[in-house]
Amino acid sequence: MACALDLTTVEHPTFEVGRVACEITHSQITEKSNTPSHQELPIRLIKRSTV
Repeated sequence: MACALDLTTVEHPTFEVGRVACEITHSQITEKSNTPSHQELPIRLIKRSTV
């Protein structure tokens, strides 16, 4: 839709977000840990006519 409307958008790695979430959840369950986790994933700005 953003492409059809020529809107500037932010692309994020959807599959990688899910994979990391599952990995963190599994780790917290198996290690019985409630320690918060922080993971940064790359994003990409897709500039279109609204910039």
